[in-house]
Amino acid sequence: MKSGLFRVEALAVALAATLGLVALAVSSRRGAPGAPGISAHQVDVNTASKDELALLGLGAKAVDALLAGRPWRALDDVQAALGPEAWAKAGGAITLGDVAPVGSR
Repeated sequence: MKSGLFRVEALAVALAATLGLVALAVSSRRGAPGAPGISAHQVDVNTASKDELALLGLGAKAVDALLAGRPWRALDDVQAALGPEAWAKAGGAITLGDVAPVGSR
């Protein structure tokens, strides 16, 4: 009887560990709470490739706008170019890298 109980306990522990890993994987793919789909990974819109920008969950039009607007100097400008829906989806993952402030060149 003890070996049967041990197997059930071992199975329960393995299942709990698996579910914990799945939850961790899902949470690591999200940005701020309440912002589903935003990657925890930051993307520099001044250097990212078209494919990397598409990973933000943006459509082709938004990705093309990001590429056309380079170099971006302010997140407000990126937000205006994307519009509220796309910004809500990806804004938390967007960075500008090492762009010098306007007027410093």
